[in-house]
Amino acid sequence: MYKRWPNAAITTMVLLIIENTIFVYLMSSAYDFKAGPLAIEDYYMFSYVFNKPYTKQVCQCMGVLLGYCYYEILKYRKLETDDERKENFPKLHWFHVRPNLGLFLNWFSVFLIFFSLCSGFTANEDPYQWD
Repeated sequence: MYKRWPNAAITTMVLLIIENTIFVYLMSSAYDFKAGPLAIEDYYMFSYVFNKPYTKQVCQCMGVLLGYCYYEILKYRKLETDDERKENFPKLHWFHVRPNLGLFLNWFSVFLIFFSLCSGFTANEDPYQWD
């Protein structure tokens, strides 16, 4: 599907991500799960959410999208001249020729790692305050 209709495939993956996010949200609301996985009431979270394959669709779709991006980067690298690269892959070429963008994205990823490590502390410490 990615070779014949890349825009349709990307749109399908994005729609599946949105659908799965809404589904997990509705399931969490229906079963009244708390924010922290260590809450006593979240016993059923493991049986309803964590071990079901249909709740992991976001991760699977992101993996497929990143694989497609890597495939496009490999095709971009095979081209010999910058003019061909700019003509065939204008968006990818725009990202490639901006060194400050790469530096920004590296620091932003460090921030996101630090944020994800520290943001769940209060939910695990006292899951009931996130009600």
